[in-house]
Amino acid sequence: MSSELDFDYLSKLYQTDPEKFEELRAKEIEALIESASSKSQTRLRGLQFQIDAQREIHKNSSLGACIAISKMMHESFEELRFHLNEAANIKDPLNHQPLQYEAGASVDASSAKVLQFSR
Repeated sequence: MSSELDFDYLSKLYQTDPEKFEELRAKEIEALIESASSKSQTRLRGLQFQIDAQREIHKNSSLGACIAISKMMHESFEELRFHLNEAANIKDPLNHQPLQYEAGASVDASSAKVLQFSR
């Protein structure tokens, strides 16, 4: 991966030459994947495929793509948290169920439990 890349350079490149930016982005991603172990490369290629699919689905909305990819990261983190708690034999405060975040899901305020704290 190139150490000379910085946000200002990439931002300007994206604004002035989006095709060159995408070419550089793909090259840098491939270099990073290639630098990983062969076992990790398979997983990384799968993740990159999913990210690229989300970017394609939301090609008309950068924010939509960002939200979808963020959702993927949150779900992956939640699954990791669940398994770490399970391995450490820690009772899961979420009733041993990995969370599945739903875009636009509403929260039922009547289901909240208010806890009293002593002063």
